Amino acid sequence: MNDINKSVHDETKPLFPDEVARLDDIAAKEPLPGEIARQFATPNLVISSINANLGAAAPFTKIGGIEGAWQLNDARAIIGIPGRTGKRLHSEEVRRGVSPGETTPAHCPAWVSQTYHARQSLPPRRPLLRTVDGRLVEPHYGVFGGDDRRVYYPQGYPWRCIGRVFTWTDASSPNWSFYGSGVLVGPRHVLCAGHLAPWGSRNWMMKFVPSYYDGVSLDGPGVLSYVSDYFGYNDGQQVTAWDMALLRLYTPLGNQLGYFGSKVYDAAWENHPYWELCGYPNAVTSERPSYQLGISVLDHDNSGDAMQLEHQGDSTGGDSGGPFFSFWPDGLPYVIGTVSGGEQITGRGAEDNNICAGGKAVVDLIKWGLTNWT
Repeated sequence: MNDINKSVHDETKPLFPDEVARLDDIAAKEPLPGEIARQFATPNLVISSINANLGAAAPFTKIGGIEGAWQLNDARAIIGIPGRTGKRLHSEEVRRGVSPGETTPAHCPAWVSQTYHARQSLPPRRPLLRTVDGRLVEPHYGVFGGDDRRVYYPQGYPWRCIGRVFTWTDASSPNWSFYGSGVLVGPRHVLCAGHLAPWGSRNWMMKFVPSYYDGVSLDGPGVLSYVSDYFGYNDGQQVTAWDMALLRLYTPLGNQLGYFGSKVYDAAWENHPYWELCGYPNAVTSERPSYQLGISVLDHDNSGDAMQLEHQGDSTGGDSGGPFFSFWPDGLPYVIGTVSGGEQITGRGAEDNNICAGGKAVVDLIKWGLTNWT
């Protein structure tokens, strides 16, 4: 039935939300390979250290009085894997290193069900409070007015490819420094906002958890990866149009979960409500993802190969780095930008536009990563 829908649409244009609503979900064609199933189901606790002797003879000691509990006695131990390189590239260097074209492919593995319609969920239930005179009060998150984001259950492709990004500016710290959102755009490649990268840190760490939901990936406790490298642009530091970064994962999760494609934004798409925005905003619930449909790009500003895409979709802290995307008539999702921030024009305390970083710079950065990071 989806083939009929595709045949009547212009392949160069994204689908409107009501057109996506008419698409039928596609069941997985193959069972999940046993090796991947075991990897997903196995909890993934990674410990690293600058101590070269940390290995099979690591100084683990049993915790007295607690059956099966052990602790690692090494002051240099880190839970996770520190990153290696973080670098800014000039757009000309990136452009020279990639093939021509304005798109990168999307991929849905044969063992993954393709789901066009996100399954709505709710924020985690919290106990009701009472006022001093006994009236019941439901805790909220400080959002007033018409917030159109909806919490969803990230199951199936492509929703499982969107996840939460955690950043440590000091890898030895037990707590992350800040977080945002990201999306798989290649076998081991994640697109996110540039301001989520730990620029300038010499001892950094980042972690990506796809289909993050209530503290763990819905695909299993073993579904996460630390980041080995990140690259962005130096053309427009602190400029929203260039606020993008590509992460390289130690583990190629995209081969197992699938990934989004990408396309260069076309001004002919302006003022059409094609677009969706997903992320983990703390104003809704940072522990579960939310999405909004039917967003229009109202205007765009060029900065070299980058574009500042302006819209009035709802976007707050935690959404940064999430994908701005649509489905195309081939049935696959393509990002045109990554969530950056908001623009205040009136000076009255309201953000008149929210902004995504897009343009050919996004596609070229992903291409550069696909070419250089295997």
